[in-house]
Amino acid sequence: MVKIILIEPIGFCPGVRRAIEKAKKIKSKVQGSVYTDGPLIHNQQVLQSLKNEHIFEKKIDISFQPESRSAILIRAHGITPERRRWLNTLCHTHHCPLADATCPDVAHIAAIIRRYSRKGFHFLILGNPDHAEIMGLKGYAETPCLVLQDIPTLHHFLSQIETNPNATSLPYVLLSQSTLDVDFFEKAAQRLGKRLPQLIVHNTICPATRQRQLSLQQALKTGLDGLIVIGSKHSHNTQQLVTLAHKFPTAVWNIEHMGEINFSELHALGTLGICSGTSASEQNVQEIYLALRKNLPKSYAVRHHDEGTNLRPTISYSSGQISSSQNTPKA
Repeated sequence: MVKIILIEPIGFCPGVRRAIEKAKKIKSKVQGSVYTDGPLIHNQQVLQSLKNEHIFEKKIDISFQPESRSAILIRAHGITPERRRWLNTLCHTHHCPLADATCPDVAHIAAIIRRYSRKGFHFLILGNPDHAEIMGLKGYAETPCLVLQDIPTLHHFLSQIETNPNATSLPYVLLSQSTLDVDFFEKAAQRLGKRLPQLIVHNTICPATRQRQLSLQQALKTGLDGLIVIGSKHSHNTQQLVTLAHKFPTAVWNIEHMGEINFSELHALGTLGICSGTSASEQNVQEIYLALRKNLPKSYAVRHHDEGTNLRPTISYSSGQISSSQNTPKA
């Protein structure tokens, strides 16, 4: 008998839901197609569905010629100010509207960078340097900006400032990709705070990411034989859930849709958890959940929601100043 544990919250986060609604709203106002500047979100099923409504992912470059009465939409991950200006010029030239689906949490981080950049601060951003969000955010820094991807790159930076006494006297701001691993942020903030006396720390991990990680961590601590993580392999927040699960003695499967499930691997499990990234729809999660109930006939289901996730402080230790992201005005 398999105990299936649905680990909440599930479904789209507010930023993803807003981006999809924005795309559909813009399409309702134009007679031509809507072109998103890169993938709107990391969910191929949703992107395919949007194609049916004439909302297309597009690599927009100098050769792109938007059709008459079409529109261009900035993706949820945001873009650099330079690219925004270029898109504005393109749209002005071709008389098509430019709309913005940037996640408000990402726009909030950009506003912090812009504000401190004008004051001469240097930046340390925790995250994946190749991710669209990070590449966009770096464009807002008018002062030196370094991306620290993991513990090894953090240690490398710390070793560098050990040999450069002047570096420790510089004013730094620590930020993170909105979908970062919570534990990595806390460790990095603590270690950097001990070495950089003028460090200002802004915890910019979005609430949806934080809540899902902490809820999953609590469920894993109760003991899971297996875990299905629903979401794209290109989704940073989904992969953070996968990485977190691998820290526990739990078999992990990362799937995007029901067709990827090998039910024969699941019959012997005692407990099976289901969680999802913020770009996975509630409908998709429910379909997978119902398929598991049907194909594991002796299974039964419960829901898990860590009520304490909303109560955990969002501020990390630093020897300098610390700030919660919610206390800083958004862009």
